[in-house]
Amino acid sequence: MKGKDYSKSLQVIVSYSLIVVSIISLVFALGFMTNFYELFVNGDEMMYDFFKDLQILNNAIFNSAIVCVAMSLGYIAFDITKKRVGIFGSIYAVVVAVVTFFNTQNIIRVNNYFAVTYKGMDFSILEEYTKSMFPFTFAKTVFIAMTALAVVVAIITFLNINISSKEESEVNGY
Repeated sequence: MKGKDYSKSLQVIVSYSLIVVSIISLVFALGFMTNFYELFVNGDEMMYDFFKDLQILNNAIFNSAIVCVAMSLGYIAFDITKKRVGIFGSIYAVVVAVVTFFNTQNIIRVNNYFAVTYKGMDFSILEEYTKSMFPFTFAKTVFIAMTALAVVVAIITFLNINISSKEESEVNGY
């Protein structure tokens, strides 16, 4: 019985963790470009072009964060955040995991490209600009965490269906 309660508790903890990480990614997306504003205002032509191109990544991060927040909040509708769920809740958890995986993998790949480009830039013309890899590292960390949490929720919900099926079989005498 304790193992069954533990798996249910783990499902609740991980599903709420995904909701929190998704909301963090959305807030992060809103402030992502702040660190790079100096490149736009006082940078040279190459920095200006980098800033404009970086808008594409910012837009992708924002759109992905909105999708992940909306889908993870759907866990509440399916009661994934409260109890063992049925087959529809488990299917929803798998859909969330797959969509999150494809959203985040694309962002991680593009994020790595911009991180390498940013790392190779010469910022000597900007007197008070502090080069920071934090936005790129944080984006990568948050989106990897979202993917991992979504996959874990999907796995746990399917394991909990299996446990519930065994419990029903034992109660019904099968």
